[in-house]
Amino acid sequence: MRGAELTWALSERRVHATLVVPFERPHDDLLNIRVRRLPRVGSEADAREAARALLDDHRPDLLVVDSFPSGPAGELRGLSLPPSILLARLHRGANEAGYARDASVFERVLDLEPHLDWLPLPAEPFGPVARAPRPGADAPEVDALFVASEPELEGLFLRVAPSLGGRVCVARAAGLSTDGSDAYPWLLDRVRPRVIVGPAGFNLTYEARAAGLTHLAVPRPRRFDDQARRAEAVATRVRSPRHLLRLLQDPPAPAPIRVRSHDDLADVVLEAWRVRPPTPLSLRP
Repeated sequence: MRGAELTWALSERRVHATLVVPFERPHDDLLNIRVRRLPRVGSEADAREAARALLDDHRPDLLVVDSFPSGPAGELRGLSLPPSILLARLHRGANEAGYARDASVFERVLDLEPHLDWLPLPAEPFGPVARAPRPGADAPEVDALFVASEPELEGLFLRVAPSLGGRVCVARAAGLSTDGSDAYPWLLDRVRPRVIVGPAGFNLTYEARAAGLTHLAVPRPRRFDDQARRAEAVATRVRSPRHLLRLLQDPPAPAPIRVRSHDDLADVVLEAWRVRPPTPLSLRP
């Protein structure tokens, strides 16, 4: 779930919303939103002190936490939190006691992937949520858009692309793009692909669905995310380079899953907590 998009949607509703990220990331400021960055630290205790100082400084009426109930570095564990909402998405550790303990401090838990039947906790189904790509009418059409989240995927795509005999382009993760011109997700607004090929992470999977596009998924190993499970349920999983070529020649229809917008989520956040602008909110990835 893109915290920047939710922050933007809340700001458009005249809410004083701030996005908190664990450290500096490329292109965080492109949406012209308020961004606060936690410093890189060497221990969970140091991360907790940094989070405590940020909460004391910002004093939000509402804290919206994305994915990790204790924060990406455990920085929220043990802190006294303001009223809080957890936006929960597929997590390998959901069946562990620690996840349930950390999630229990939230007044509300929204399950952003209820169709995966993954969360063994009481939660409200809402989602999936994704940003819909917005290519202009003059955006060039391409046969396939490859999203390279890491160098290994880019190498695979560059080997396969010449066999297609058509128009293809490669979008790189923001950290791999030198100037941002070919960076994912912004390249999705500059071309109109017939098929998207890439990892089965939360954002790309549901952005493809929001655009009504077939997603040929190449699951990547992640510590907390289970991309193989998502690929099997929502996309078309690629088994090998040869399989990828066959799928590109005859793409299957996209999965029939409704995708909600960040505007929808912003409305739910405001309505559920009866927040009236201007009110300070903080959102954490």
